[in-house]
Amino acid sequence: MSVERPMAVAGAQRALPPAPSARYATGMRLAIVLLASLLTGCGFELRGADVLPPHLRDLFVVANQDIANDVAVFLETSDTRIVRRRDEAQVVLTIVNPRYERRVLSVDPNTGKEREFEIVYTVDVSALDKEGRTLLAPQPVSLLRDFIFDTDAVLGASREEAVLNVEMRRDAVQQILYRLRAATSG
Repeated sequence: MSVERPMAVAGAQRALPPAPSARYATGMRLAIVLLASLLTGCGFELRGADVLPPHLRDLFVVANQDIANDVAVFLETSDTRIVRRRDEAQVVLTIVNPRYERRVLSVDPNTGKEREFEIVYTVDVSALDKEGRTLLAPQPVSLLRDFIFDTDAVLGASREEAVLNVEMRRDAVQQILYRLRAATSG
């Protein structure tokens, strides 16, 4: 039993699908405009986009290597440049004294072992312009997260805590840069 396939006729043209209607195209344009306005209206912006005003684009960072790297990653898509020498900078951002504090929130009633912790990450921050004027007064930036320690998966729980610490440091850097932008924007 053979199946016959239709043969292509030489010179025949394939029919194109019908073009979308004008009503459909208008609806799509409206949806795109509505989505764009919703995203900008809620404060959405690309990471690192225009952190500092144009006259303060050269930034010198005083921080440990991990924090300095996080600042660089956050700013890589912006016009802000991280400079290597303090005298080249228009802004000196100081992020010092990073510390983690771990507080017990709950204890397992059967074993007496700690079950839930509150992890607090704090850094001290300040920023000066090239003339030494204060842009961001010295202040602590703190973040806190709850962490449930699973005694049955000790290795996994300690890795989870390490990941949480890195995320908190990155969140702190983002918060610091937002504060700096707010302080330097007119």
